[in-house]
Amino acid sequence: MRRLAVLLALVLAAPAAADVLLGAHELRGWDVLAEAPVGPHMDPDLAEWGVAEKRVRHYTRMRGGAVEVCSVEVWRFDSVAQATAAAQGFAFPDWRIDRVGAVLVMLHGRSGVRRGVFPACQRLGARVRDRAS
Repeated sequence: MRRLAVLLALVLAAPAAADVLLGAHELRGWDVLAEAPVGPHMDPDLAEWGVAEKRVRHYTRMRGGAVEVCSVEVWRFDSVAQATAAAQGFAFPDWRIDRVGAVLVMLHGRSGVRRGVFPACQRLGARVRDRAS
């Protein structure tokens, strides 16, 4: 019974994926495009990893004549163990993947023709990670 209570407390303590993402009202100079929520019932790969909820937002702005895009994916799991296993199982080049409890915060970006997590995208990701903790 105690184990069930601890597990329930961990699940309830995990922030909803939508709650940790930044909205347009919180950012200056960025446009925000939110993808439709995706649950494990809609994507067998997510279900296989144990993802309970997935949210994605794309932050865009013009910078020096080029478009910068910072995409942030937040995956919420039912347990820290599932999030840890998923984080260890991914090897996406040009992505930054951080685990915060039972949540993965994943960043990737494009600045002009360059791909990767550029400094402004790193700052956006840090704000999302702070909100997830």
